[in-house]
Amino acid sequence: MSTNAKPGPAAPSRLIWSFVLGGFASQLASAYYDVIRGPLLPPVMQSLHLEFTESASFFAVGHAAAALATLAMIWALNRWSERILLLTIGGVGAVAGLWAQAVVGFAGLLVLAALIGVAVTALGTLATILVVEGSPQALQARLLAALHSTYGIGCMAGSSIVGAGLARGLGWPKIFGLGAPVYLGLMIFAWVKLRPQHRAAHERTVQSAGLSRMQVLVVVVFAIYVAAEVTTSMWLTSVLVQIHHLSTSDATIYVSGFFLTMTLSRLACAAFLRPAWERPVLYAALILPLGGFALGMHGELWGFALTGLCGPYFPVCLAHMSRLFPDKWRSLTIWIMVVMNVSIGAFDLVLGRLADAFGLAAAYALPPALFVLALVLLALCFRQQRRQASN
Repeated sequence: MSTNAKPGPAAPSRLIWSFVLGGFASQLASAYYDVIRGPLLPPVMQSLHLEFTESASFFAVGHAAAALATLAMIWALNRWSERILLLTIGGVGAVAGLWAQAVVGFAGLLVLAALIGVAVTALGTLATILVVEGSPQALQARLLAALHSTYGIGCMAGSSIVGAGLARGLGWPKIFGLGAPVYLGLMIFAWVKLRPQHRAAHERTVQSAGLSRMQVLVVVVFAIYVAAEVTTSMWLTSVLVQIHHLSTSDATIYVSGFFLTMTLSRLACAAFLRPAWERPVLYAALILPLGGFALGMHGELWGFALTGLCGPYFPVCLAHMSRLFPDKWRSLTIWIMVVMNVSIGAFDLVLGRLADAFGLAAAYALPPALFVLALVLLALCFRQQRRQASN
């Protein structure tokens, strides 16, 4: 991560509340669809008679569609306003909730996966951009940590809704369908609050899509980390149901614990983080989850909640990147979203095939292995930075 980046366009000198609030609302909406896919996997598998490999395809197709949609945002952000983008993504999310009611087979499920994948990732990307574009540079790191804490809150709420809905006999299509009014609400917000004249408050310049060698390494580390985080949470319900024989509604308690830990660790960063602490926090966010895995897989199920200590990595590293590459932060953010979705989709398929071949217990060793790989790559990234600084 080079420290020799040239200054980019100035951040606004004051908060643009419509952008910041839009970013936080978008993150909450994105979290709902994102989190319910994992807890709803067992009832979806049972309802549609799916194997693990087919179930992994549900995740993989969603992430592939998300990668393509996010890649298209490099083009769209240079041509469309935030208002049009939020209206478009909100429409996709609303359609996803309605389409879930019509799914009766595997093909329909893959269409749902694609719609949700586009809505979740494009909206999460736009949430980050709205907050960065609407906040002074001095507040960006803390606001991004708070933004991603909002994601954790949304995930806890989503997990609780799944548990309560299933306990009351609500079918999985209806739980997906609850996302439709949420995304419709976002469209109303975009139409009323993201007025075209608000863009005059800060200039948004065109950014090229090309990346330096160091920036490519940053993207790769992000991709491996996010694959570790997402496979941990996405498959946790299945692990608890299949291996530890919990009911789906009981398993969601531990999934909520994962997101609670993630949220609290991100809120702590939002309140107390200092620039000098960023590197130790990044290392800790990759090392501490390994202890949670060790406890959880040896029967101490509360240990799975501790894997949520990975939470600070994404917002802290993202804020660090926006300062180090101010002239490329937006295109770099989008490349991170694109590559991480490809990575998540690929590793979801790998985990599904490993589960069919060797059992889910063995396959669930993949997420901690990815945390270790991310740790090695992060150390390599910092080593490259020191070399560049010395030259």
